[in-house]
Amino acid sequence: MFSSRITGAFKAIGAPSTLFAMVALSLYLTLIGYLSGVRALVLYLGGYWSYMLFLIRTSGDGRERMGVPDFRSVSDDLVMPAVKGVLSTWIVWLFPMVYAFAAKGVGFWDLFDTQTYAEPIYFIAVAMGLIYAPMALVAAATEVGVLGILNPLRIFVYIYRVGRDYALVLLTLLGLLVLDVSLSRAGEAFNRAVPIPFFPRWLAQFVGLGPDFVGAFVLGQVLFVHGHLLDWGDEGTYMTPALPGVEPRGEKPEKMQPASAPLVAVRPASLPTMLPFMDEAVQEGAAPSAPLWPEMQESAEIPLSNRVATGPTGPVLAALANKDTGMALQLFRTDPDRLAALLPPSAVFTLGALLARERQTSLAIGTLKKIAYINDPLAARALFLLARLYTDVRKDYDAAETHLRTLLRKFPQSSEAAGAEQMLHKLGYR
Repeated sequence: MFSSRITGAFKAIGAPSTLFAMVALSLYLTLIGYLSGVRALVLYLGGYWSYMLFLIRTSGDGRERMGVPDFRSVSDDLVMPAVKGVLSTWIVWLFPMVYAFAAKGVGFWDLFDTQTYAEPIYFIAVAMGLIYAPMALVAAATEVGVLGILNPLRIFVYIYRVGRDYALVLLTLLGLLVLDVSLSRAGEAFNRAVPIPFFPRWLAQFVGLGPDFVGAFVLGQVLFVHGHLLDWGDEGTYMTPALPGVEPRGEKPEKMQPASAPLVAVRPASLPTMLPFMDEAVQEGAAPSAPLWPEMQESAEIPLSNRVATGPTGPVLAALANKDTGMALQLFRTDPDRLAALLPPSAVFTLGALLARERQTSLAIGTLKKIAYINDPLAARALFLLARLYTDVRKDYDAAETHLRTLLRKFPQSSEAAGAEQMLHKLGYR
């Protein structure tokens, strides 16, 4: 149940890796706190929000051991997290300010006067902001951009999809907010009472991070359980095995007979030449020497009218063979999990790459994962493309490293192996 995962979020605060992360972050924030100016503010907010969003994202991936976010550039890893974090939480005050400006005609400078918000209607607006802010933070931890965070329709749709579990999240975060405020005031009092430089200030910062870390873990559980509803991967990614370690027994049949379905004509075609990848970097691996679908090339000389594809995969295969990528994606989206299980790996890879090109990252990742760990050379290409998506879109460099090292371990002689080594070097891994 979701409530048990909330309980687990509180237990995670006692893990050694979590405590170490709290010590490191509190030291960083305390030291930056002695500085002044715009740069110090960017370093402070960027460091704080970069780690909070990292915690939401990593706990949403189901990781038990906390690491540290990768630092590649000031804009991507400090400025952008600070902007996303501030906007996601400042939204609490945006609702009453918009109402005061649009409905009451309040002047711009009066918007910053607390006396403006004495009417009860503003408390309702603040309550709307408090409901909005946690889901905005969850969205900020994914690849959703600034405009997506500020899109009320999108955020409230996410809240509706999560349903009653979100109410439990709100109650938990409200309790953590009260605890955070209480610890903050206690920390200020302790800092004034103990005339020792640095230590009281650091200790107050360290203790104050406790509720923040737990809140990030709680929001991460929203991603872990309901990520597929928030356009973050497919539903299968978030399922926990009911019987861990138990695997199917028996032998897989050599060839499954397709279910009866209307016959669809398929034009034999060599698909590698049809698919342009997202960019040249994805093409670092050379094109395979064999056609993507050898089974469709065996009788290329047979007239079109004599070649048919049957079963639920028939229309998708027909669209791909006829280079109608739009129709192929439209058909595949109707039931991606089932079709990915029935289609040949080459077709699944083609669809995954097309989805990546169309910027449908979550579905692309879920599709490519279906074939990334099979015993087939095509898995090397899927692993490489997954690494690119995690690097370029999701900025999850740890996940990219995992896929690249899996590629090198399983397919050291593949043409993608050289590109994987180069990519690891560029990412700073050895």
